[in-house]
Amino acid sequence: MHLLMDGYSADKALLQDEEFLRNLLAEYPAKVGMTRISEPHVIRYDNCPPEEWGISGFVFLAESHIAVHTFVEKQLVNIDLFSC
Repeated sequence: MHLLMDGYSADKALLQDEEFLRNLLAEYPAKVGMTRISEPHVIRYDNCPPEEWGISGFVFLAESHIAVHTFVEKQLVNIDLFSC
């Protein structure tokens, strides 16, 4: 299964909340029957055009991975969930 999602949020505070994303990546895999095999990695990126900054998070799963990328000024979130 490879699930790609694009979404929008008017909540810019949430789109840049590194702790929220870290907790989501730590807790969500178990809720959908997947096995987390690493700690979540979350970084803020702002060495880019001003409208492109945001945060990205990634967690390795026994089944594969989950990645999340936000673009705060565009109010956009991309989610990639892959399971072998």
